[in-house]
Amino acid sequence: MNKKILVGVSAIFVAAGFWACGNGDIFTKGEDEKTAEIVDEEMINQLKDKAIKDCQESPECEAKMADADKIPEPESSGDGGDTPTPGGDDEGGNGGNGGTGGGPVPTTSTSRPTPSSNPSTGSSGSSDQPPTSSPSTVTDASVPDGTCTGSAATITKEGSVTWTFTAKTLDMSSISGSITEKLEAQNKYNELVASSTCEWTIEGAGKDGKALTTSGACGSDGKTVTATYASISKTGFAASIKLGDKTIPCGSVVVKGLPVTGCACTAPQTVDIATDPVGTWSVACASTNETITGYEWTDADGNGASATYTFTAPKQTRTPKVKVSTAESDTTVTCASPKKVYDSEHIDETMSWKANERLEPGFYTLTDCSSATGEKTVQVNGGSAADCNTWFGATSWSGGPWSTCSGQFKATFPITLEVPEGGWVTLSNCW
Repeated sequence: MNKKILVGVSAIFVAAGFWACGNGDIFTKGEDEKTAEIVDEEMINQLKDKAIKDCQESPECEAKMADADKIPEPESSGDGGDTPTPGGDDEGGNGGNGGTGGGPVPTTSTSRPTPSSNPSTGSSGSSDQPPTSSPSTVTDASVPDGTCTGSAATITKEGSVTWTFTAKTLDMSSISGSITEKLEAQNKYNELVASSTCEWTIEGAGKDGKALTTSGACGSDGKTVTATYASISKTGFAASIKLGDKTIPCGSVVVKGLPVTGCACTAPQTVDIATDPVGTWSVACASTNETITGYEWTDADGNGASATYTFTAPKQTRTPKVKVSTAESDTTVTCASPKKVYDSEHIDETMSWKANERLEPGFYTLTDCSSATGEKTVQVNGGSAADCNTWFGATSWSGGPWSTCSGQFKATFPITLEVPEGGWVTLSNCW
């Protein structure tokens, strides 16, 4: 019994007395590295397990271990009895080493345990450590996997989205073996993913709004795909990758219609409430990339692209708004008020000369030119009659006329004039 205990303890200290290095060399501890006393069985087991594990991971060290001498059993006592237990009360309780009982067993033996031995017993048996010859097992390294995303979630029609594949990182915890084996497995997995074929299906990006299909190596020409969308989708066009037997969803992109641009509203020039009090506006857009689905008028009675309003008093103003809509967008335009709203049956207006003022049929008294009276030179910029200067009391033109009722002449303020029925004239400057 004592013999077996001594053999086991010797094996433990032999194992703990060596360091296994990366190149397979085995070194005994130096004087500065001697360990303290072994405290308990748990520490002994930890030292033993680490020494054997480190050595087993080095082929050169393992070979040297296999060639080492086996631990010799101590000779039995002359009377054929059991070997005394170290630290016992007997005189020979030191195991025959000449020391006193109770001290630790010295680690002077050069014998090494073999990998197939159980150092805690010294007998042959199976080890708790995994065999170094077993290959690394990678549970999912043979199946490439990854994710894919788009560069935008919402775009406008004719816009583009870049879809990108990203390989998943191999879960190293699923790999058994040494660090070197784990890294080799990771590299092989990366190469597998890069060389695998990414088969893309991108809805709505093909001809006539159909799906776009393309493929390439996931590590190069198949890693990214840029798709341009010519169709609209409120719910979104989906994209996906087929990688081997696996289909990977990439999400979707909502495609909105192009906005309507270049919209302008045409307003009535004048409204004579005596003859036709209804003013009419109309809207037109230069760019109609999408079909216009509706017109929504405010402050006027709308009917499609036009709207009306009935004026009830001279100088009344009205500025309607219209919202032009498509299936996916809209734009709002503000319309101008008529330049003049008047009552041709009751015009008797007194006013100063005002540039760009349009005089409609009626009676007017122009009191002054920039607060000055007397003879002045005046200019008109258009009218209904070539002899409109006579309405101002002038008999000839001092400049022009350059076109119908467009020129300069002399007039004396205050000026009284009548614009005949159906006529008009636009004032310019005076000096």
